[in-house]
Amino acid sequence: MTLKNFKEKDFIKTILSKYATTANKNNFDDCICIDLQDLLGIENLPYLVYSIDHPSFIKRKGMDRNEQYKFYGAWAAACTCGDILAMGTMPKGFSFDLSAPIDTEINDIELIMKGILNTLNFYGAKFEGGNIDVNNLETVCMAWGLVKRDKIIRRIGAKSSDYIVATADLGVGWACYLIEKFGLEEKLPNVIVKKIREYKKIPTANVKAMQEVFELEGAITSGMDLTDGLIEFLYTVSENNNLRVEVDYKELPVSDFLKILSEVLGFDAKLMCFSPGYDTPLSHGWTIDKNHIEDVKYIFKKHGGELNIYGRVLEGQGVKLINKDNRIKDIPLFYDDQFNSENLIEDFKNIIRNL
Repeated sequence: MTLKNFKEKDFIKTILSKYATTANKNNFDDCICIDLQDLLGIENLPYLVYSIDHPSFIKRKGMDRNEQYKFYGAWAAACTCGDILAMGTMPKGFSFDLSAPIDTEINDIELIMKGILNTLNFYGAKFEGGNIDVNNLETVCMAWGLVKRDKIIRRIGAKSSDYIVATADLGVGWACYLIEKFGLEEKLPNVIVKKIREYKKIPTANVKAMQEVFELEGAITSGMDLTDGLIEFLYTVSENNNLRVEVDYKELPVSDFLKILSEVLGFDAKLMCFSPGYDTPLSHGWTIDKNHIEDVKYIFKKHGGELNIYGRVLEGQGVKLINKDNRIKDIPLFYDDQFNSENLIEDFKNIIRNL
């Protein structure tokens, strides 16, 4: 038996969970979470949360060599720090294990580290060190933070009547990827192509808004980053809390930018939110208490961002869509399975076609 015999999430649940304490349903968060109070025997200590990630080297169109390496550093740091933000706090420190071919230019390595520093300076975190090896160009990153005991955000905690929200315009990253992959830029005006090039060029979340929301007592009931997209979050909310998640097609948000991209692709713009991620590290998913939803929306607007509502949490079971014909449809589980991504685009097409 090989990894090909598994889906990525099934491997975590059936194999990794035998050995790792954080790979089971009741203890499966974006970060390793260490209870310092329990560890040290001192009351009211915070949780230490840390995450290890292996961000891929992503080539971006329209970037020269120097910009590409700098972006890689910024991207790697932002992806890793995004897990810390998902737990309800700011990253404090960062380190990495970088590997590179022996003939790599020193300037390229320095550009990667400058990109890392750009992200860390934005978040107020320190670059604490790491290691370097001779191998293919890749990096494994580690970030950590401290979160107050009463402020930690977990994947368990959602309740009936909560709103399901995201801190990004979901589907834009996926649309940008598909347009570049299929060479459709020529069908778009230059101003839109430029906007595609600039999307995630500075890959940092709206932390000013997030920090303020973190301090609202009882506002965020559960959450996670949206590396694998909205649908995985919907299933996490439903399965971890034994509740029903419902999305109403008529109420799905769509920006003018996403409308333009979706029209070129021939997809329903409203259903692009069901993409397999690709808005990382800008996007985090939260369930928000109904009494706080207007406060949270106001905070994001005040800080130049927008909080998008994608559904509601209800009593019952399942992950459902009220489609444009007012029929209730099951939303199938869908994410970018790293063990088998060969049919990702066709799978996405089939899902939105059947919804």
